[in-house]
Amino acid sequence: MTKKEGTAPRTSARTAPAGQELTRAQIAQWFGVAEQTVAKWIVGQKQPKGEIRTPAFILIAETLGINYSPSQSTVPRVIVEAFGKAVGYLDEENNVLAAGQGKRGTWLPAKPTIDPLPDKDGKPRKRWYRDHVADELGLSVNTVAGLPSRDPQFPRNFDEMGRVFLYDEDLDAYTAILEGRDKAKASKPHGYDEQGRPWRFIDSPQAPADGIDPKTKRAYRLLPGHEEDEQPKS
Repeated sequence: MTKKEGTAPRTSARTAPAGQELTRAQIAQWFGVAEQTVAKWIVGQKQPKGEIRTPAFILIAETLGINYSPSQSTVPRVIVEAFGKAVGYLDEENNVLAAGQGKRGTWLPAKPTIDPLPDKDGKPRKRWYRDHVADELGLSVNTVAGLPSRDPQFPRNFDEMGRVFLYDEDLDAYTAILEGRDKAKASKPHGYDEQGRPWRFIDSPQAPADGIDPKTKRAYRLLPGHEEDEQPKS
């Protein structure tokens, strides 16, 4: 594939430009992208329905409480650095990261990124993108990609480029939700015996059984707390 004109190769060896105000050309060279890409971060992109998305650098400036206008010829360095960390171009020390490739072919940060604002303890706050969430939860990338529209309990935030991500606390909360669902599923009876006591089928043939289901001829185990319960199910 031929490299696009004006696009520098992404490499961790690239040094950052000097100065507290950076031009489009400096930002493009630093991050290894075309100047047209930087322009989209400054002026925004037209969306499919015709609306203009708020430029990424403006969103970062608002988050940091910095007065910045896209009409300026340069961008404050603090905005560029915060953006680079937030979307995956820079690490915590402002070193350029190698390009990460999403598992479905699209570019994504190679590892969780750093939010412009720290957490309540002043520590770097991570952003977890689709591939990171899939790895952490042990799910497929396709499954995670569909969660924002399929699961109302899936927490979601949108970064400066419109991509879904989760904060650390979001990932912890959703992990707890999944664990709760697993526990609820494990405690749901597959059936009841003649005395009305709930049971679940046994997955392992070596596990001790409390009875045999007459319909399926499969062994079952009474649910915890019901082994001595002789009260019929109402």
